[in-house]
Amino acid sequence: MTKVSKLVTHIISNSDSLDNVGLYYGKTGISLALFEASRYLRNEVVEDKAFDILQQSLIFKDQNYSFENG
Repeated sequence: MTKVSKLVTHIISNSDSLDNVGLYYGKTGISLALFEASRYLRNEVVEDKAFDILQQSLIFKDQNYSFENG
């Protein structure tokens, strides 16, 4: 298992604990990183998980519209 695969596994296993949906500190940024990792690893399962996390961030209702947190 490569370092990227280990990192992806760690990110996916802890993604449900994120409350933030922002690009810097939240689910949107995590999904973007997983999309890039799925392309690098050529792994559709990781891509599907990235899409699930992105959907979670889009349905989250938050009044904070900042770049890093909202």
